[in-house]
Amino acid sequence: MKLSVRLLAYNHAPYIAQAIEGILMQRVNFDYEIVIGEDESNDGTREIVADYARRYPELIRVHWRSRADAMHIDGKISGRFNFIETLRDCRGEYIAMLDGDDQWTDPTKLQTQVDFLEQHPHYSLSFHSVTVRFEEEGREIEGYVHQEDTYDVEDVISMTCSLPTCSVVFRRGTPIIPEWLDQRFPMGDLPLHVYNALRGPVGYVNKVMGLYRVHQGGIWTQGLTSFEGEEFEKWLARRRVPTVRFYEELAKVLPAKYRPSITKAISLQACELVWHYRKERNWQEMSRYWWRALRCFQLPGGFGLGFLFRTGVLSLLYRMPLTRPVLSRVH
Repeated sequence: MKLSVRLLAYNHAPYIAQAIEGILMQRVNFDYEIVIGEDESNDGTREIVADYARRYPELIRVHWRSRADAMHIDGKISGRFNFIETLRDCRGEYIAMLDGDDQWTDPTKLQTQVDFLEQHPHYSLSFHSVTVRFEEEGREIEGYVHQEDTYDVEDVISMTCSLPTCSVVFRRGTPIIPEWLDQRFPMGDLPLHVYNALRGPVGYVNKVMGLYRVHQGGIWTQGLTSFEGEEFEKWLARRRVPTVRFYEELAKVLPAKYRPSITKAISLQACELVWHYRKERNWQEMSRYWWRALRCFQLPGGFGLGFLFRTGVLSLLYRMPLTRPVLSRVH
């Protein structure tokens, strides 16, 4: 089997048919399979997937998950079990990733990326640009455009190289996913991309071949309607919190030589959170991330010692009695 399409579905009824049709329209000269992990949806997604499985039994294999098997992350039920087990069931030499609320828009996508990986056997992964659609607004932009053709694991760690899930095709590893990708990580895709990038360079195809939907039901994009303005800043701050923890956990499992890159990434995220919580006058959270930034012993560009000193004074004042009256005079 040359390629497996890993499709995850959970409460994606408005989009899942388009996701599957985007796979079926692919024009390829190799054999492939569609491996669907249906995570016990309750909005009609399960019935739509079952219909496609009946119509294409030679192509589609479905795993009917139970939410009783779901992993809990930060005390909340997650799709991590479905994520891991569906990947493990893929039999292809290459794995293409797609979530049930996204879509492929170019019928040559899979052929283009497999050709790239065949021509560059030392590369581990290929990705491309996508159209970002804000469903509630009905607005689209071209997103995740990159300037370079090749990236390495350091770029993936720092997120200099941003990989939309629906754009990724990677070479199967042994094991296909690392054993450490479990509940410790608040997200699943990013540590998987890091793991793949450890095995070889990441290649960028400068072509828009997919649609990434931003909508209120999205796991990662919930509450986001724009990539600008105050609302985006607040959404970004909410996402920085689990990102800091992602890096802290990543530092425990990667070789020591990647520690400087991870530390730099933690420092950047922590300083951004210090800045955000200072604006919000949330002194407790500002203090929490100030100490995390300080422990990194390095500051990212744009955050000098003066910034750390001023916010450090606020952090210390927060810990003193009569904090709020003092802070009101400081500001």
